[in-house]
Parts: sequence; C-alpha cells; structure tokens
Amino acid sequence: MKSFALIAILLTSLGVSQLSAQNVKEGTYAFSKKQNEPGLTIVIQGQPKNVETVMRTSLKELTGKRSKESKGIFSIEEVALSGGKMLNVYYRISKAGKDDPNHTRVHFFLAKNETDFYTSQEEEQSFLAARSYLEDLEVEVEIFEMEILVKSQEKLIEKAIGDHDRMLRDSVDLEEKRLEIVERQVENHQEREEQLDHIDQEKQRLAGFRDRLISLKQVYERGGSTEELQRVRGRTPIEVSPNQR
Repeated sequence: MKSFALIAILLTSLGVSQLSAQNVKEGTYAFSKKQNEPGLTIVIQGQPKNVETVMRTSLKELTGKRSKESKGIFSIEEVALSGGKMLNVYYRISKAGKDDPNHTRVHFFLAKNETDFYTSQEEEQSFLAARSYLEDLEVEVEIFEMEILVKSQEKLIEKAIGDHDRMLRDSVDLEEKRLEIVERQVENHQEREEQLDHIDQEKQRLAGFRDRLISLKQVYERGGSTEELQRVRGRTPIEVSPNQR
C-alpha cells in the first residue's frame, strides 16, 4: 500500500499543474527568521525532500563539497561558481504553499559569510551561474522523481508477478487435489456398485433360508413322514457363519 501511495503522490507532483516552474527572481528574501538578504528565488514542481536530495547531490558535483545544514539553512563554504570568486553558497528549501506538498520554493544566496551577502551587481558572474543552476533544477528534480516512480513501479510489477506465480502453484496443487477427488469418486462409485451386488446376493440367500425354514416347519408340524423330512433336509447344506449364530 505504501508503494501505491508513493506513486499517487509523485504522479500528482509530476502531472500538469497551473503552478509550473517560475522564472528565477532576484530580490531580498528571508535568510533566517530575523534576517533578510539579497539573493535569488524560484518555485519549482517537486516535493521539498526530493529537491533537497537533488540539490545536495548536484551541488556536490558542481563544487566538489558537501552541503552542511544548520537550522534549516544549507551552506557550502569557499567555492567558486563557473570560475567566479571564492564565496559561500547558502540555500533554504520550503513548501511553496501551506497546502501544496508538490511545489517547492528555493532561496539561494551568495555571500562572504553569514552577515556579508553579495548582489548581482557585486558578483555578476557567480549570480549568472547560480541563476543557470536554478533554471535547470526543476528538470533534475523531475528526473529524480521519475526514477523513484520507475523503481516503485518495477517493485509493484515484481510483486504482482510473484503473486501470480504463487497463484499458479496453488492452481496446480488444487488441480492435483481435484484429480485425486475425481479418482476417489470413481473408486467410491465402483465400491458402492459392488456393495449393492453383494447386498442382492445376500438377500437372495436370505430368501432361500426363509423358504427352507418354512418348508421344514410345515413338514415337521403336520407330522410329515421321514421321507419328506429327508427330502427337505437333503438340500445343499447351510453354512452358518459365527455372526449368524
């Protein structure tokens, strides 16, 4: 279920939206709760956590240094962007709107330190490099999120195939059991037919016993001759089983 939820969220994020990527803007933005500084900002399509992952990775590739995070501010110190002067890079990442988890606002700052910030007039080459980086950021985030979607979809399909294979094994087992039941039913039918034949034979024997008994009683009770008794008794000897005694 988590995979379905992830795919649904990312599809919403990657879908056509009225809040498509805006142009990079330059102005004065919140560096911290009590400090506004000159910098660049952009709103891009993508979830904040994914934007953070992409920026950490791409800026490390661009500058050769890892981003450090403190109180929601990311920093990379003493780097040069596209051949510009050595400076510090700071950035903040947040949701673009309170109820919009699929768009992210990025504030990007270039500075000597946390109190001395550059403007584009003071460091034009570095600002141009920063602007170019931010303009490409949304595509990089979309690629990253699409890779997540592909992996999630592959796992879903792999699981679905596994479930199908399990169902197939169950089907084979059930078919074997069905054939065993059919075979047993055939055997049971034959056994019942044989038992009915046996019952008929025993009934015929019973009828014979009764006829002989009646004949013996009749001859004996009317005081028949010895010759008549011998004639009745002279029939095939009767075998009496232990259960009949």
